[in-house]
This record gives sequence, C-alpha cells and structure tokens, in this order.
Amino acid sequence: VEARLESLKERLPSTRQISALLTEISGEGRQESVKVVSIKPMASEVKGELVKLPFQVNLESGFFSFGDYVERLENLERVMVIENFKIEAPESGAKEPDGARTLASQVYLSAYILGPVN
Repeated sequence: VEARLESLKERLPSTRQISALLTEISGEGRQESVKVVSIKPMASEVKGELVKLPFQVNLESGFFSFGDYVERLENLERVMVIENFKIEAPESGAKEPDGARTLASQVYLSAYILGPVN
C-alpha cells in the first residue's frame, strides 16, 4: 500500500508546481497547431486529502489538432481529468493551412494536488 501511495504522490502536483501545471495545459514550448486563447481557473474543491483544481481552457484549432491536444493531456504523468468539452465552428470561418476550418473549443479539466492550496 505504501508503494502505491508513493507512486500516487509522484503523479500529483504540489502547490509549488502549479506554474508547471499551467505550462502543461497550455502546451507552451510545444510545436502544436492548437492556439490556447485563455485558461480560466475555477473554484477549487477539497476532496478529502486532495484538492481539485478545475480549469476552463479555450482553444482554437483544427479538428485533428484538437484530438491530439486531448490525447496529450490524457497521457501526462500527472493526475488530470478532462471532464467535458465543447467544439463549435467560429463565425469568422477561419481556415487551417490544410484548408480545414478552425474550430473554437472549450475544455473543462481538473488537476488534483495533495493538501490545501496556499
């Protein structure tokens, strides 16, 4: 049990790692064809010894690029859950370099940390 707890602790960000968490969500420094328009933190929730940190992430991307973004988030070493998402075609009708329409997406995700947020 202790080995499993240590493994879980390694996957959960501490409060000092929040900036790294935001970098992972934004994909900063990656060559992705996804534009992160905004990251909106939402009210945190205490869940026993864990704190749930929900975010609303607004993106602009092509359909397949959006899928790659979601897959990247789900494969992170951290405990992060994509709870919901919404995809719509923007009114402007912008297009990707390959001719596909650019989509506006909202992703609702949560990260978990140990202990209270300071």
